Amino acid sequence: MCFADGHGAWCFKVALDRDPITGKRLQITKRGFRAAAEAGRARRDVIGKVDTGRVRPSSKLLTVNDLLDLYLDGMDADARLAPKTRFD
Repeated sequence: MCFADGHGAWCFKVALDRDPITGKRLQITKRGFRAAAEAGRARRDVIGKVDTGRVRPSSKLLTVNDLLDLYLDGMDADARLAPKTRFD
């Protein structure tokens, strides 16, 4: 949805899924566009990025498994620990 913000600029909101932990509705809001058409183009771009997974609305959507994978990948990339320690 695109709308005027009351200060002469245009905004848009993209509604996403609900946060599985809190149950609150998640949304992305962008402000400061000069025209409704410009806000509409930016909104379509954001929707495309969300649909392809290039944009995540919030880190709250990460599962414990996702966080563990990120942590372990970071340990492997860091290489400060010995291979046996990383394996254990």
